[in-house]
Amino acid sequence: MFQVAFLTESSFSDHENYPDGFYKGDAFTAEEAALLEKHGHAYCAFATGIRQPVVLLEREFVDFCKGDKQPSNIHERTWLRYVSKAAVL
Repeated sequence: MFQVAFLTESSFSDHENYPDGFYKGDAFTAEEAALLEKHGHAYCAFATGIRQPVVLLEREFVDFCKGDKQPSNIHERTWLRYVSKAAVL
């Protein structure tokens, strides 16, 4: 059975830091903004340890969040950019 990484049931937003959304301004590319909206809840849950990884891509993301590896894919680079700009976690 095929498993998809970073599944969530709702869109992610950060009204405190990005009241107009991730697409407004020049903080994120369109691809990064789309990834944050689609997977941001999962990224946050993995980064804080609330959610445990299931597939390899998620396990690698958790390793990145723990500081065990450098960002090596678009999910990790997007989350790094977000937490760096929003000063969260």
